[in-house]
Amino acid sequence: MPSLIIFWIMIVSVGPLTAFAQELPLLQEESRKKSDDEIVLPPFLSPAAPVLLDGETLFQVRGVTALPAEKRARRISERIDEFASDLKRSIQSLRLVEEKDITMIFAGDQPLAGVTDADGRLEGGVEREVLARIYLKRIEEAVESHRETRKPI
Repeated sequence: MPSLIIFWIMIVSVGPLTAFAQELPLLQEESRKKSDDEIVLPPFLSPAAPVLLDGETLFQVRGVTALPAEKRARRISERIDEFASDLKRSIQSLRLVEEKDITMIFAGDQPLAGVTDADGRLEGGVEREVLARIYLKRIEEAVESHRETRKPI
């Protein structure tokens, strides 16, 4: 986390290229070899994709090889849009369910999204449970806005 803060300060004060050149040794340290062929990137360099509702970014998620970020984000966006469009489903039905390595966001019995520790690292080291509460609040606000704009006159 401190290296991210230092990196950000360097970008703002010195410029992106100089900051990146100075940060390179830290990146090499943080990148750790999983196998001979695979290198894990530091979280802030890992691919992410936005979760959208009505063209507005709610938050971003990371992917893995089996489920790339774009596909994961699209699936979550579709579930949120389906929930938001169904006026019979109450916003009060949104809830968190803690599991061993994931915090699930549900609308009633329907899972909308899972929040992982990797998502927390993507957001600068935020704890998964805290990030899940932030995502839940963001989803609530976006669904309310979605429904308000489609309310019959």
